[in-house]
Amino acid sequence: MNMMRDCLSNCFSLKAEWAKYFVLLLVGLVSTLEGQVDTRIVGGKEAVPGSRPWITALVFGGATDFFNEQFCGGSLVHPYYVVTAAHCMFDDNDDLITNSDVDVVLGLHRLDDSTFQQLQVAQIILHPSYNDVTSDSDIALLRLASPAIGVELLPIIDDPALADPGVMATSIGWGNTSPDQDNPVFPVELREVSLPIVSLSVANQSQSYNGELTPNMLPAGFAEGGKDSCQGDSGGPLVVDGAFGAAPVLAGVVSFGIGCADPDFYGIYTRVSEFRPWIKSFLTPLFASWEIGHAVSGENNDPDKDGLNNFIEYLLQSDPNIPSSKDNPTVGIVDSGESQFAAITFRLRKAREELSYIVQISTNLKDWTDLDSGAFMVGAAESIDTDTEQITVRSNIPLDGNNAVFLRLKGKFSGNLVTASP
Repeated sequence: MNMMRDCLSNCFSLKAEWAKYFVLLLVGLVSTLEGQVDTRIVGGKEAVPGSRPWITALVFGGATDFFNEQFCGGSLVHPYYVVTAAHCMFDDNDDLITNSDVDVVLGLHRLDDSTFQQLQVAQIILHPSYNDVTSDSDIALLRLASPAIGVELLPIIDDPALADPGVMATSIGWGNTSPDQDNPVFPVELREVSLPIVSLSVANQSQSYNGELTPNMLPAGFAEGGKDSCQGDSGGPLVVDGAFGAAPVLAGVVSFGIGCADPDFYGIYTRVSEFRPWIKSFLTPLFASWEIGHAVSGENNDPDKDGLNNFIEYLLQSDPNIPSSKDNPTVGIVDSGESQFAAITFRLRKAREELSYIVQISTNLKDWTDLDSGAFMVGAAESIDTDTEQITVRSNIPLDGNNAVFLRLKGKFSGNLVTASP
């Protein structure tokens, strides 16, 4: 399956000069699957402005005209990391581009918006199994030179069943909106299209991809065609709803397809669930190592069914495979001066560079505010073992018989730990 990649460093004005480069693509068309790999939104609609804050436009380094110099998409999954397609990182001579050849732009709805973050790339990380002939393992990470500020992150899918056949997914990007590749229409605004996930067995039928798709690939679309990702969308996200209808998670990366929205030729996305351990080994390497050590996967999964998901078990240093006694954290009352205060005690990870622990207080169980660091009773910290320590945090509201005081512990990945390799 001799597939071509997108024009990059030698095709800087891909949109403006599409007619010229379409000729190059047309020359590469041969029988069955030996056609173009599209930077492949057809049949969709304009996205609600601001609804996809984690979408990134990949533009040529130092670009100022994003409409003409955007060539691929990506997803911000960590303040320092963007997930995109590996094939987006090669020019039309099949050479790997350099860090300075690409910038990441966040905060855009229209490609001519005046407010955005344009960030340089410190490292291009291709998946080691990427195959430029078959497009297998078509995924890459971009490590940013400086962190994205104040941008919501897109979670990585942690349950493959969320992308089972029949599940509705959404592909998002600034790519070509016309199925007529002789007359492409590139929008200035971000667009999206809803597509059903399709089984590999269906997409691998003889009238479709004829057995060439691998388990690392995720087909999506309609047998009758009409809706698809297209040129300019490569590397962008295919999202599905999280567990129990939670916020979207990254399920696929726009990879390739035959044509755009053609009958029987579904859009093919990189199946992100197959690459979750690899991605997390960069994003949160300590947590990824903990997952491997306990033979579990996914922050939101609960293998021992004790009501504590894997992330909480990690946060509290409990075993995700053994139901917890839930004695961590504990709450109580402490004396300070002449007053008493509600307090919460919990085990704190010593190796916590990628974690933030947050204690919140409420007087009505509705409105919660973070306790500041001054409320930490550091002197009460007690070493438990080589991996954990115990700390007590008290409220800042005295118990005087008139106040109801509630405390809760939360945690999140801080994005502070950044590695150049796992």
